[in-house]
Amino acid sequence: MKNNIMEDLVKDSTLASQFAIRYGKIRNIDLLDDIEKARKCVDNNQNDSDLLLKLEKGLNSLIKDISPITLRDLRSGWSPHESRKADIPSVVFSVSCVLLIIVTAYWTQVYDRASTVYKSTIELQDVRGSERVIKLLGFLMKNKDDVLESMGGGNKDVIYESFNKELFDLERINIRELNHREILDQSVREIDIARNITSHFFWWRKSAEELQQEQIVSKYRENYKNQVAGFKIPKEGIIDDNVRPVSDQIINAPDIDKINSMLGSFITRVRAFNSAISVNFDPLNLQDYTFYIYKLKDGLNILGSWILPCLYGMLGAAVFYIRRLLDSSIPPAPWMQITYRIVLGGFSGIILVWFWTPGSGSNQPSFANISSFGLAFIVGFSTDVLFQALDRLVNYMAMAIGNASQ
Repeated sequence: MKNNIMEDLVKDSTLASQFAIRYGKIRNIDLLDDIEKARKCVDNNQNDSDLLLKLEKGLNSLIKDISPITLRDLRSGWSPHESRKADIPSVVFSVSCVLLIIVTAYWTQVYDRASTVYKSTIELQDVRGSERVIKLLGFLMKNKDDVLESMGGGNKDVIYESFNKELFDLERINIRELNHREILDQSVREIDIARNITSHFFWWRKSAEELQQEQIVSKYRENYKNQVAGFKIPKEGIIDDNVRPVSDQIINAPDIDKINSMLGSFITRVRAFNSAISVNFDPLNLQDYTFYIYKLKDGLNILGSWILPCLYGMLGAAVFYIRRLLDSSIPPAPWMQITYRIVLGGFSGIILVWFWTPGSGSNQPSFANISSFGLAFIVGFSTDVLFQALDRLVNYMAMAIGNASQ
């Protein structure tokens, strides 16, 4: 029995030592003498317990030295000197890696663009252009004489500068909103693709609420078209009181009719002022981005918490195996192992982002950033990093729970 064990040890030690010698990985030179002695014992049908134990220890150390090469690889007849031929699985793997890079790059660009648009939309939501137009009109009507004097003779510089500053700010906001709408629509269309990917997995959750949301979007877009069309109101009579003057009929009318008429006159004056300064802030047709903000936030959460971490983790695992395939001193892994390893890399990237989403430092929601995706790539390249961290976390929690229960 011992002789059979020693015979197997001699075969395994010979395979491992031949590989280690060729690649300079053998550290214990005495192991070669032990192998030769063990071979003579096998040939002479002799038993040597001390030599057997010594050979087992030497083979154990040698296996560590030639890692990641295993005895299974050496027994299978693999040789590092064999030239690798391109086969169908290799071609499929190469094409899949290229497609993975393209898909990851595309969704990264969509994510970065949508994040920027989301922040800009939040800022525009708080601008309140119609309110600022009304305030500027009130300022102009209240200081009409001073503004005219300042424009004509250069006096009252403080009032003139205040008026000009607010006017230029309104024009800049108006231009920004007009340009932002096209970018916003494009980002929402792109982000909807990611939202639709997940909606197909939860098709039973579709309800009348989505139809209502689509109607809201159509309403917002129709309002925007009306604003872009502008107001066909003459520019005369903005400062003067000639725009729908308050007549005796209004003064003698009942209170509610009087208020409605005066309000209509005021709205007309504000619209005329909008037309005069070439902005589109209608007080009865406010710009509201609530639904767009909801869709962008939902899409960013899906991309930043699920799709992109998975893609970066899979990309890291693919790079790991591409590097291994290029190294002729390492045997190629089975294709099923590569497939499982890439899937595990995607899961690892998702798990990492659960624990690594930096705060935004403000009232705005925080999303995963490029550093999180880079870490997802790293844990996909080496899943041991993530699992070691998870093991330490589990051990720490077990100790904390154990101490708390005492």
